[in-house]
Amino acid sequence: EERDVAVTGLRYSLLRPDALAACDSVGHLQVWDARALRHLHRFPRAHTSAVRAISFSAQNSDLLISGGDDARLVFWDVNSGAQIREVAVESELCSLSYHADGYLLAAGTVDGMALVFDLRMLASKSTATAEPVVRWDAHLGEPAQQHRRGGPLPPTALRA
Repeated sequence: EERDVAVTGLRYSLLRPDALAACDSVGHLQVWDARALRHLHRFPRAHTSAVRAISFSAQNSDLLISGGDDARLVFWDVNSGAQIREVAVESELCSLSYHADGYLLAAGTVDGMALVFDLRMLASKSTATAEPVVRWDAHLGEPAQQHRRGGPLPPTALRA
């Protein structure tokens, strides 16, 4: 029943300060204009199960990414209301954070991993499941997987 739906995440856009996105426990997304007090877009059933994480791009004011229990990253154009892309990942997602450079996206998983994706690599990938450029075991604090192109990402690449 829709009355029992939990809001699982809220996020303001840094580039569009009036844009507020929300996600919920049944897979819906909404974006509001907080100043005008109106919906910009509704994305009903944006995911097949709970959406746990949303993050606006740090470089593109129209781009929102969502992730959740269906182990998918979904890219949205909040200006047009269109889905841009959908990418499968290895595990259910519970947190997302864009890096300020606009190319790196960190994702936390329900099984204790912190994954960093290079969005430029996602655009050219043809595999079904996206491969992170680095994977950390959040409980150990050490990289569980090295960067595919010659070692770990430099620490400066991950500073926010």
